[in-house]
This record gives sequence, structure tokens and C-alpha cells, in this order.
Amino acid sequence: MISVYLNHERSTAKNIEISESLSRFSLKIEPQAHSWRFIETFLYELKNISPRDTFELTLEIDGHCKKISECCRADFAIIEDHYNENQEDSSQIAVYLLIRKNIIEQELSIYSLQDFTRTFCELDLLQKINALSSVFTDRLHFKVFEMIEEFGSNTIIFSQHTNKSPPLTPLQRIDRESKISLFKENTTFIKLQYTFTPDDFNVTIKNSIPQDLKDFFTKAKSLYSLACISNTTEVTDDKKIRFKFNGYKTFTTPDSLPDEINENADIAYKIYDWAYAEGRCGDKLGLVRNIFTLNAQKKYIDLTQSTWHTIQSNYEIYLKDNISQYLELKSKLLEFVTDFNKRTLEITDAFTNSFQSSTIGFITFIVTVVAVNGLKDAGTEKIFSIEYLLISLLICAISTIWMLISRSDTKSRIHYLSTQTKEAVASTYKNILSEHEINETIDPTISSIKSYTGDRIFKFTALWITSTILFIALFAFGFKFTNTDKPIAEEQKTSKTIPADNDNLPKILVLKQTPPSNN
Repeated sequence: MISVYLNHERSTAKNIEISESLSRFSLKIEPQAHSWRFIETFLYELKNISPRDTFELTLEIDGHCKKISECCRADFAIIEDHYNENQEDSSQIAVYLLIRKNIIEQELSIYSLQDFTRTFCELDLLQKINALSSVFTDRLHFKVFEMIEEFGSNTIIFSQHTNKSPPLTPLQRIDRESKISLFKENTTFIKLQYTFTPDDFNVTIKNSIPQDLKDFFTKAKSLYSLACISNTTEVTDDKKIRFKFNGYKTFTTPDSLPDEINENADIAYKIYDWAYAEGRCGDKLGLVRNIFTLNAQKKYIDLTQSTWHTIQSNYEIYLKDNISQYLELKSKLLEFVTDFNKRTLEITDAFTNSFQSSTIGFITFIVTVVAVNGLKDAGTEKIFSIEYLLISLLICAISTIWMLISRSDTKSRIHYLSTQTKEAVASTYKNILSEHEINETIDPTISSIKSYTGDRIFKFTALWITSTILFIALFAFGFKFTNTDKPIAEEQKTSKTIPADNDNLPKILVLKQTPPSNN
């Protein structure tokens, strides 16, 4: 095949120039070392050109040219004679090939996908669309003379030239014509081709597709999807594009180059496909344009996944003949969220109140029981006695257990409340709002309040533990130092009670028994 030959010659030829467009393929080769075998091989490759196309081959030797346009023995003999008559070792030889492409049965040849992509993608987006429209009716099958994996849409297909592609069925043609008719009824294209639909550019993306072709199909799909959704699409004299939407309000996008359109092509196509499904597009387009005009930021459309879900939710409400219900539902969802926040904060406040009660208990014990009663009875020795140490240990143990129970209960209640709130909202509005929109409203609030209450619980837990440790440390150190000084004090007290001399000793009366006399 000529593509294989070209891939070989790219690395061996002294000079090679290739250009391929929708209408023609041109080639110039200057071989490194020329021989009749090189010319003969090239002539043989001409037999692989599609029978749809015509060619002109020119052999130039030192400015002397000979041209042929058929792959027959007589024409090959003309080239051979020309080579033998003019070829010398110093001769400058160049081969020129021009292939003029023709469309037959909606099929068009591509001889080098790489060079076709490079040449085609040098054009801007509107030029590419206009170029395609000149060869497109309702289907276009590119027959590629290379080994490639088939890719494309239902109407624009790239495959190997040996692959067969069935034409559109009558039903497919009717459906396509019906859609284009709907476009003309519901939107206005000014200097933009009605030839195409967004479906023509909805290509299944594969890794084998050249990146420039991927970008073209993506941008063209985005442009036509937005054009079919908008009220008016206008291409200005300076080749810029603007979209106008009439909804709850009217807005027009700023003029911009089509290649600079950066809206999400998949979301735009999804909205278009839904709006024109089953031919019921008038009401759907009105709803879509209302959403677009309400959500537009600084005159930009700003399509996101949320836009799609909002459209779906609004349409569900519309089907129930109650458009105002959507705003009412949003208000009720806000009430659910506000009530959830309030109740969660109340649960957290209960935990902080427990901490405050514990702290007040510590202070009351120290001030009322220990300081007042202890100092009144026996000074610091009584305050830091073993009895009060044991009581303080008991209070700390009870306080710690209560803290753990209160902390666990607070977290459990917050989790239960968040779960019940979400389930209640989902159960109430599941038939009206989409699950994604419910989650988008509830989940960020639940996540935020859980983070906030978690931080508060952690902070007060740390303070609770710290105050408990300080309380028990106070009595432990007091008890230790008080009992360390006690033996010395007792010894000093004992030494002070011993009399200094014998005169101060208590008098002891001793009764002496007189032995009986003999008388």
C-alpha cells in the first residue's frame, strides 16, 4: 500500500513533502540514491490507489518531465524510457504525485491519516466545519489506507479502506431530517451550517485517534449542542461566535472564537440529546433556557454536572404541573438543614455543659469542702490527708467515666440525627427531586457540621482531661509533701515535752512498809 511505502521513504528519502486535504493528496519525493528499482516500486504502489480517485505522476530528471495518469503497461514504459534516456549519476531526480479524490457512495479516501490530520487541523474550527459540509450529505465514510482501529460517530466514520460500512437506513434518514427541521423551528443559525447535528460529532473516543482530531470533534460537538439549545447562534463578520438565550431573563454570551469554546461538551450534548428526544423539544428547550439564564455567571453559560441535575429536577416538577413547587421545595430543604444545624449544636452544647458541671464540681470540692473545712479543722495537714486524697481520686474517676459516656453519647446522637435527617429528606422528596440534587444540598451541610462539632468535642475533651489531671495532681503532690514533713514535726514535738531538770518531775509518793518488830 502507498501508506507503507511512504512510511519507509520518510526515513530514507533525501526530501519528502506530503500534503493531504479532503479533495487531494500531493507528494514530492527526492530519493537519496536513485535507481530504476525505486521508480518501479513507486509505480507498483500506484495500483493500490482507490478506483474512486484519479492521479497524475510526474518524473522530473534535471528539469525534464514526463507525466502519466494511468496504471497501464504503456504508461509505465513511457516513464521507463524517460528514466533511461536522462538518468546519469549526477542527475537530480524528483517524483511528483497528485491524487484527486472523488466521493462515491459517501466514501472518501485518506492515504496518510497523519498528514491529513496535520493539514486539516491547520484550519480554524469554522473552516473545518465548512470544509466538511462541502463533502457531507447525511453520512461520510473515510476509507483510510493504513492499519487503524475504526473510530467515529454514526455518520462520520474512519476505518480501513477494506472495511464495509452500511449506508443510513430510510428510518435513520427520516430521523435526521426531522431533527434538522426541529433545529430550524426552535433556533436560528446565522452564518452557521445547518448541515450537521451534534450527533455527527459525538465520536467514541479511542486512544488510536490523533489528538488534533479528538479536539476537533469535541469542540464541534460542543458548538452545535449549544447552538441547538440557544435561541440564536450567530457567526460575526470577524469569524467570532455568540449565543443568545431568552429565558427568565435574556443574556448573550460575549463574542469569542469558536476554538476558544471551553464549555463541557459532554454536558452540553447530554442536554441537547434530552431536549430533542422523541421530538418534544419546545417545553424542554424553554425550561433549559430558563435554567441557563438563571445560572449564567458574568454572561458565561458555566455548564456543570449540577446544571444537568437541576434541569432534570425542574422537569420532574414541571411534569406535575407545579413549577413554583421547586422554589418551595428548596425553601423546605433549607428549613431541614437549619433545623439540623440547630439540633446538632444543642447536642454539642450538652457535652460542653457536662464539662462545665464537672469543672464546677472540682472547684466546689476544693473551695467548700477542702479549703473551708480543712483549714478550720487542722490546717494543711488535714487538707491533704489520705481521706481527702481518696475522695479526690473517686471524684476524678467518676468525672472521667462520665466524660467518656457523655462524649460517646454526643457523637452517637449527632450521627443518628444526621442519618435520620438525610433519610427523611430523601424519603419526602425522592419522587420530586433527583437523588443527586438532594445529596448536593444535604451532604455538604452534614459534613461541615460534623467537622465543626468534632472540633468542639475534641477541644472540650482535652480541657476535661487536663482539668482532671490537674485536680488529682494537686492532691497527690500535697499529700506527698505534707507526709514528708510530718515525722520531723512529730520528733520536735516529742523533744519539747521532756523536762529540763528533775525538779520539774512529778512527785511520786512511795509508801514504805516497816518490817514488823520483834517486840
